[in-house]
Amino acid sequence: MHRKFLYMALAILAAATLGCKKDEDNTTINPSLYGAAFNIVPFGAVGESFTLTPTGDIYATDGTDIKESEVGYYWMVNSGKKDTVNKFVFTPDALGDYTILLGVFSKTGAYYNATATHTISIIDPSLGKSLSGTGILPDDDHITDKGVDYYYKTIGGNQWFRNNLADPDLGLYYYNAAVTGAVLGKYYTWDEAVTACPDGWSLPSADQWQSLVDAFDGEAGALMADAWFNDTRMWSYWPTLQTEQESGFAALSSGYIQLLGSDRKFQGIYHYAAFWTGTESKEDTGQAIYYYLNENQRRVYSHSADKKSMALSVRCVR
Repeated sequence: MHRKFLYMALAILAAATLGCKKDEDNTTINPSLYGAAFNIVPFGAVGESFTLTPTGDIYATDGTDIKESEVGYYWMVNSGKKDTVNKFVFTPDALGDYTILLGVFSKTGAYYNATATHTISIIDPSLGKSLSGTGILPDDDHITDKGVDYYYKTIGGNQWFRNNLADPDLGLYYYNAAVTGAVLGKYYTWDEAVTACPDGWSLPSADQWQSLVDAFDGEAGALMADAWFNDTRMWSYWPTLQTEQESGFAALSSGYIQLLGSDRKFQGIYHYAAFWTGTESKEDTGQAIYYYLNENQRRVYSHSADKKSMALSVRCVR
């Protein structure tokens, strides 16, 4: 009797196992779509409108050609509601960071979705708004040139700009976003830099820069602003580096731009600052001296760079 029940139990178990195997054999895994892509600048202003369109070529992992008529698109901002349109208009109404997602889906349901995301920071360029902690106050000494306010302070026997030059007629904006000019300044080739300062001011020489650095024993932290750009600290914390703001120079980690033919590489924001001097390299007249600050180095350093392939920040002096 016990043996009979054992055989019956084994038969039931075998049937269940075969049933599971049959279900597994009938399970199909949909291939995926790929190629979702769109472009947006990383910075913008409240009320500025951005018209976004898909730019990627959509394809499938199973090798099937996907026709445009077979796919649809949807957009989401900060994981909010889906907006199922091909062309999406984004108009931010408040400061902050926004993550925008593009989804591509199969209208027949035969493929898994593809997605792409970008983040844009919406900023207010007014003094003390999106950028805080520079130590610069509205009533501090300043001049106005071409509609831009430049604050200055006497440091080491010279008067220095405390914010980066943002000439409306010269240079490049970071990621081509004009709203960044009043915060980060603009970026110049050396030929532009030597003529960009307002009347009565000039691009500092390497000697003037070195005198500034020596006044604070070469300590980079003395020249840095303990600043925040929206919710991101501009100089990341590093154990050997303290942003003491001792000098009032208020350097920001504004990065730099590499110019490679028609290509531009925007690099180093939140990590570096690099400033042209008016002094050419003795070894190579195609290069000029610049001074730079690095988030993880205590000292201020100088180096030389190609005059035409680098666009750096400028501080003016008199």
